[in-house]
Amino acid sequence: MFEPYKNENQVFKNQGFYAKAFQLEHDGAENRGLYLMTPSGEKIIYATDFEFIRYKFNKLGINHFILECNHMDEVDKELNEGKYAHVLRGHSSIGTVCEFLKINKTDELRTVILCHLSETNSDAKEMVYRVKEIVGENVNVFIAGKGLSIDL
Repeated sequence: MFEPYKNENQVFKNQGFYAKAFQLEHDGAENRGLYLMTPSGEKIIYATDFEFIRYKFNKLGINHFILECNHMDEVDKELNEGKYAHVLRGHSSIGTVCEFLKINKTDELRTVILCHLSETNSDAKEMVYRVKEIVGENVNVFIAGKGLSIDL
C-alpha cells in the first residue's frame, strides 16, 4: 500500500489542492513522485525518472497517471554507450510501466499520459498499444508532447 515519503514537510495543501511526495528509485539519487488531489477530487499520480515504483496506489482510486515511459524493454547498448546503465537504473521501461499499471489500475482510472520518452529507444505507438492492453479501451492513453492539452 502507498506510504508517503516520511518527511512530513513533503505534504502540501493550497487552495483546495493536496500534494504528497513519495520516494522513487532513481539510479541511487533522491527523487520524488507526487500524489495529487484536485479541489474537485480528481486523483493524479505523477512520476518520472524512476527505475520502478515500490508503492501500490490501487486502493486510492487514482483517476490519472502521468508516468515516464522512457524506453522499450530492450535498450541498444551501442546507442547509449556510457549512459546505458543510467538508462536502465534511472528510467522506466514499457515493461515496468505495464507491470505498475496492472497492479494499480482501478475502475476509476480514466487517463494515462506517458512522458519522457527516449528519442532513440522508444516506440510511441507500441507503448500506447501495450498500455491500452493493460488498462482497456475505456481509458485514454496519450504521449506527452509539446502542446498537449488534456481536460482532466
